[in-house]
Amino acid sequence: MSSQRDSSYEPFRHTGRDYADAETLIRPEADGEKLFPTAPRKTKAPPKPRPGISGVRTALRALGLAIALSVPSIQIRTVYVWLDTRSDTYHNTTTGIRTRSWAPVDSWPAYLMLAVGAFGSLVELLALTSLCSCFQGLHDGVLHSISIYLSAAAVMAAWIAALVAFRVVYAQGGGQDHWDIWSWSCFRGHSVDENVNWNSMCIQQTYTFSASIIANEADNSLRQSD
Repeated sequence: MSSQRDSSYEPFRHTGRDYADAETLIRPEADGEKLFPTAPRKTKAPPKPRPGISGVRTALRALGLAIALSVPSIQIRTVYVWLDTRSDTYHNTTTGIRTRSWAPVDSWPAYLMLAVGAFGSLVELLALTSLCSCFQGLHDGVLHSISIYLSAAAVMAAWIAALVAFRVVYAQGGGQDHWDIWSWSCFRGHSVDENVNWNSMCIQQTYTFSASIIANEADNSLRQSD
Protein backbone atom coordinates (compact mmCIF):
# COMPACT_ATOMS: atom_id res chain seq x y z
CA MET A 1 0.00 0.00 0.00
CA SER A 2 1.47 3.31 -1.00
CA SER A 3 2.54 5.63 1.78
CA GLN A 4 1.61 8.67 -0.34
CA ARG A 5 -1.96 9.67 -0.55
CA ASP A 6 -3.47 10.81 -3.76
CA SER A 7 -4.15 14.49 -3.80
CA SER A 8 -7.07 16.17 -5.42
CA TYR A 9 -4.52 18.56 -7.03
CA GLU A 10 -2.67 15.78 -8.81
CA PRO A 11 -3.83 16.75 -12.31
CA PHE A 12 -2.32 20.21 -11.85
CA ARG A 13 1.19 19.10 -11.04
CA HIS A 14 3.78 20.45 -13.49
CA THR A 15 6.37 18.29 -15.09
CA GLY A 16 9.86 19.49 -16.09
CA ARG A 17 8.65 20.10 -19.59
CA ASP A 18 5.84 22.28 -18.32
CA TYR A 19 8.37 24.46 -16.51
CA ALA A 20 10.50 24.74 -19.63
CA ASP A 21 7.52 25.81 -21.72
CA ALA A 22 6.54 28.33 -19.10
CA GLU A 23 10.02 29.85 -19.11
CA THR A 24 9.86 30.12 -22.87
CA LEU A 25 6.53 31.88 -22.74
CA ILE A 26 7.67 34.43 -20.19
CA ARG A 27 11.06 34.98 -21.84
CA PRO A 28 11.31 38.73 -22.62
CA GLU A 29 13.05 38.12 -25.91
CA ALA A 30 10.18 36.02 -27.17
CA ASP A 31 7.67 38.75 -26.33
CA GLY A 32 9.85 41.34 -27.98
CA GLU A 33 10.16 39.32 -31.18
CA LYS A 34 6.39 39.00 -31.43
CA LEU A 35 5.40 42.48 -30.33
CA PHE A 36 8.21 44.38 -32.06
CA PRO A 37 9.35 42.39 -35.12
CA THR A 38 12.63 43.57 -36.60
CA ALA A 39 12.33 44.72 -40.19
CA PRO A 40 14.99 43.40 -42.57
CA ARG A 41 17.67 45.89 -43.50
CA LYS A 42 17.52 47.31 -46.96
CA THR A 43 20.75 47.84 -48.86
CA LYS A 44 21.02 51.17 -50.56
CA ALA A 45 21.22 51.00 -54.31
CA PRO A 46 24.08 52.94 -55.91
CA PRO A 47 22.99 56.41 -57.03
CA LYS A 48 21.99 56.57 -60.64
CA PRO A 49 23.55 59.32 -62.78
CA ARG A 50 21.20 62.09 -63.70
CA PRO A 51 20.09 62.02 -67.36
CA GLY A 52 21.39 65.54 -68.03
CA ILE A 53 24.89 64.84 -66.70
CA SER A 54 25.02 61.47 -68.44
CA GLY A 55 24.04 63.07 -71.75
CA VAL A 56 26.70 65.77 -71.49
CA ARG A 57 29.36 63.19 -70.60
CA THR A 58 28.35 61.05 -73.57
CA ALA A 59 28.50 64.05 -75.90
CA LEU A 60 31.97 65.00 -74.63
CA ARG A 61 33.18 61.42 -75.05
CA ALA A 62 31.86 61.39 -78.62
CA LEU A 63 33.65 64.68 -79.33
CA GLY A 64 36.88 63.32 -77.85
CA LEU A 65 36.55 60.21 -80.00
CA ALA A 66 36.07 62.34 -83.14
CA ILE A 67 39.19 64.40 -82.35
CA ALA A 68 41.24 61.30 -81.59
CA LEU A 69 40.09 59.62 -84.81
CA SER A 70 41.11 62.63 -86.88
CA VAL A 71 44.77 62.09 -85.96
CA PRO A 72 45.26 58.63 -87.52
CA SER A 73 42.97 59.58 -90.40
CA ILE A 74 45.22 62.50 -91.36
CA GLN A 75 48.39 60.47 -90.89
CA ILE A 76 47.09 57.64 -93.05
CA ARG A 77 46.57 60.10 -95.88
CA THR A 78 49.96 61.74 -95.21
CA VAL A 79 51.83 58.45 -95.36
CA TYR A 80 49.95 57.47 -98.51
CA VAL A 81 50.86 60.73 -100.27
CA TRP A 82 54.49 60.38 -99.21
CA LEU A 83 54.74 56.78 -100.43
CA ASP A 84 53.02 57.70 -103.69
CA THR A 85 55.09 60.80 -104.53
CA ARG A 86 58.49 60.34 -102.84
CA SER A 87 60.13 59.45 -106.17
CA ASP A 88 58.34 62.11 -108.22
CA THR A 89 59.96 65.20 -109.70
CA TYR A 90 58.63 68.61 -110.57
CA HIS A 91 59.73 71.47 -112.81
CA ASN A 92 61.74 73.91 -110.70
CA THR A 93 61.00 77.38 -112.06
CA THR A 94 64.11 78.81 -110.36
CA THR A 95 66.66 76.41 -111.86
CA GLY A 96 64.64 75.36 -114.88
CA ILE A 97 65.34 71.67 -114.30
CA ARG A 98 63.40 68.74 -112.92
CA THR A 99 63.81 68.43 -109.15
CA ARG A 100 62.76 65.74 -106.73
CA SER A 101 59.61 66.62 -104.82
CA TRP A 102 60.88 65.16 -101.58
CA ALA A 103 64.14 65.51 -99.76
CA PRO A 104 65.28 62.46 -97.73
CA VAL A 105 62.87 62.50 -94.78
CA ASP A 106 62.29 60.49 -91.64
CA SER A 107 58.79 59.07 -91.90
CA TRP A 108 58.72 57.29 -88.53
CA PRO A 109 57.16 60.25 -86.64
CA ALA A 110 54.13 60.01 -88.92
CA TYR A 111 53.89 56.25 -88.35
CA LEU A 112 54.26 56.76 -84.60
CA MET A 113 51.53 59.38 -84.49
CA LEU A 114 49.32 57.12 -86.61
CA ALA A 115 49.76 54.18 -84.20
CA VAL A 116 49.24 56.26 -81.05
CA GLY A 117 46.20 57.97 -82.56
CA ALA A 118 44.68 54.60 -83.41
CA PHE A 119 45.37 53.32 -79.88
CA GLY A 120 43.90 56.46 -78.29
CA SER A 121 40.83 56.22 -80.54
CA LEU A 122 40.27 52.61 -79.50
CA VAL A 123 40.44 53.51 -75.81
CA GLU A 124 38.05 56.43 -76.38
CA LEU A 125 35.63 54.10 -78.18
CA LEU A 126 35.69 51.63 -75.28
CA ALA A 127 35.14 54.46 -72.78
CA LEU A 128 32.18 55.73 -74.82
CA THR A 129 30.71 52.22 -75.05
CA SER A 130 30.98 51.75 -71.28
CA LEU A 131 28.56 54.66 -70.78
CA CYS A 132 25.79 52.60 -72.37
CA SER A 133 23.08 51.58 -69.88
CA CYS A 134 23.55 47.91 -70.73
CA PHE A 135 27.08 48.12 -69.24
CA GLN A 136 26.03 50.09 -66.14
CA GLY A 137 26.76 47.20 -63.78
CA LEU A 138 30.27 46.85 -65.15
CA HIS A 139 30.73 50.62 -65.09
CA ASP A 140 30.05 50.69 -61.33
CA GLY A 141 32.36 47.79 -60.50
CA VAL A 142 35.88 47.67 -59.14
CA LEU A 143 37.20 46.32 -62.43
CA HIS A 144 36.06 49.49 -64.19
CA SER A 145 37.91 51.70 -61.69
CA ILE A 146 41.13 49.73 -62.16
CA SER A 147 40.80 49.80 -65.95
CA ILE A 148 40.32 53.59 -65.86
CA TYR A 149 43.65 54.18 -64.12
CA LEU A 150 45.57 51.67 -66.24
CA SER A 151 44.19 52.85 -69.57
CA ALA A 152 44.61 56.52 -68.58
CA ALA A 153 48.28 55.94 -67.71
CA ALA A 154 48.91 54.02 -70.93
CA VAL A 155 47.16 56.56 -73.17
CA MET A 156 48.84 59.52 -71.50
CA ALA A 157 52.31 57.97 -71.82
CA ALA A 158 51.71 57.11 -75.48
CA TRP A 159 50.39 60.58 -76.38
CA ILE A 160 53.24 62.37 -74.59
CA ALA A 161 55.90 60.18 -76.21
CA ALA A 162 54.40 60.71 -79.67
CA LEU A 163 54.01 64.46 -79.17
CA VAL A 164 57.58 64.91 -77.98
CA ALA A 165 59.01 62.88 -80.86
CA PHE A 166 56.78 64.60 -83.40
CA ARG A 167 57.81 68.06 -82.21
CA VAL A 168 61.50 67.34 -81.72
CA VAL A 169 61.99 65.90 -85.19
CA TYR A 170 60.03 68.81 -86.67
CA ALA A 171 62.29 71.31 -84.86
CA GLN A 172 65.38 69.57 -86.23
CA GLY A 173 64.20 70.29 -89.76
CA GLY A 174 65.09 73.96 -89.36
CA GLY A 175 68.72 73.10 -90.04
CA GLN A 176 67.75 71.84 -93.50
CA ASP A 177 69.79 68.69 -92.98
CA HIS A 178 67.28 66.55 -91.12
CA TRP A 179 63.68 66.49 -92.33
CA ASP A 180 60.46 64.78 -91.48
CA ILE A 181 57.17 65.03 -93.36
CA TRP A 182 55.90 67.89 -91.20
CA SER A 183 59.02 70.06 -91.42
CA TRP A 184 59.55 69.40 -95.14
CA SER A 185 55.95 70.17 -96.10
CA CYS A 186 56.05 73.45 -94.16
CA PHE A 187 59.46 74.29 -95.67
CA ARG A 188 58.06 73.83 -99.16
CA GLY A 189 55.03 75.85 -98.08
CA HIS A 190 53.65 77.72 -101.07
CA SER A 191 55.96 76.11 -103.64
CA VAL A 192 54.29 75.22 -106.91
CA ASP A 193 54.23 71.43 -107.27
CA GLU A 194 51.83 69.50 -109.42
CA ASN A 195 52.24 66.40 -107.26
CA VAL A 196 51.75 67.60 -103.66
CA ASN A 197 49.77 70.39 -102.04
CA TRP A 198 52.47 71.35 -99.55
CA ASN A 199 50.54 74.09 -97.79
CA SER A 200 47.60 71.79 -97.10
CA MET A 201 49.90 69.05 -95.81
CA CYS A 202 51.70 71.51 -93.53
CA ILE A 203 48.39 72.65 -92.04
CA GLN A 204 47.30 69.06 -91.54
CA GLN A 205 50.50 68.17 -89.67
CA THR A 206 50.18 71.25 -87.46
CA TYR A 207 46.59 70.30 -86.75
CA THR A 208 47.69 66.77 -85.85
CA PHE A 209 50.01 68.11 -83.17
CA SER A 210 47.32 70.39 -81.69
CA ALA A 211 44.58 67.73 -81.89
CA SER A 212 46.80 65.23 -80.09
CA ILE A 213 47.23 67.64 -77.18
CA ILE A 214 43.48 68.29 -77.03
CA ALA A 215 42.65 64.57 -77.21
CA ASN A 216 45.07 63.78 -74.39
CA GLU A 217 43.83 66.57 -72.11
CA ALA A 218 40.17 65.79 -72.82
CA ASP A 219 40.68 62.11 -72.03
CA ASN A 220 42.38 62.91 -68.71
CA SER A 221 39.65 65.35 -67.69
CA LEU A 222 36.81 62.98 -68.53
CA ARG A 223 38.42 60.06 -66.71
CA GLN A 224 38.65 62.09 -63.52
CA SER A 225 34.87 62.57 -63.64
CA ASP A 226 34.10 58.89 -64.36
